[in-house]
Amino acid sequence: MSDEMRLGPNDPPTPDPMPEPNPYPDPMPDPDPIPPGDPDLPDPGEQTPPIYS
Repeated sequence: MSDEMRLGPNDPPTPDPMPEPNPYPDPMPDPDPIPPGDPDLPDPGEQTPPIYS
């Protein structure tokens, strides 16, 4: 089926839909990655000490 038969000779062509924005944009790279074992950072175990009931 041609466009003329579907839309008619006087109907304007259907414009392309706007592309949807990417819901998952690429994450920005860490400008200053911290190497593991950085002495300036507390150990993860120290942030959440275990609670004994």
